[in-house]
Amino acid sequence: MIGSRETKTGMLVLDEGFPKRVFNTSLLLMAIIALCSTSFQSFEISYSVLIGCAISLGLCKLQWWAVQQFFQRGTPSGKQFFALINLLKYFVLCVIFYIMFSYLQVHVIAFLVGISLVPAVISLKMLGMMFMNYLNSSQGSQTRDVRD
Repeated sequence: MIGSRETKTGMLVLDEGFPKRVFNTSLLLMAIIALCSTSFQSFEISYSVLIGCAISLGLCKLQWWAVQQFFQRGTPSGKQFFALINLLKYFVLCVIFYIMFSYLQVHVIAFLVGISLVPAVISLKMLGMMFMNYLNSSQGSQTRDVRD
């Protein structure tokens, strides 16, 4: 099944392909933003956006991998592994930020635009699915799956 469905309790359930579609959409938006940022004729803005996008995509992929590992292990050691991955993630993120702000001239607003890319894609995709499910239920449609 591609898309989402609502359970009898009204809870939105996403399919297994949702994270991959989010990642692909984010990559496409990253390329578009990188092309648009070159129009400002500032290399600083371009690489600030790209660094932010790369960090955002990397954290999204790492978090999705950690969640999958947590549920596949299913043992008490899975919780420890999940906690260790999350702690290491923040340590690596602090090192990246330190290196980036110490040795590079980073445009902060462009960097924040890049960082906010994946959360914005996830939020907009979920909002679109909820809106389409609402429209399908209000029209009495027989098919309740949303394709994007």
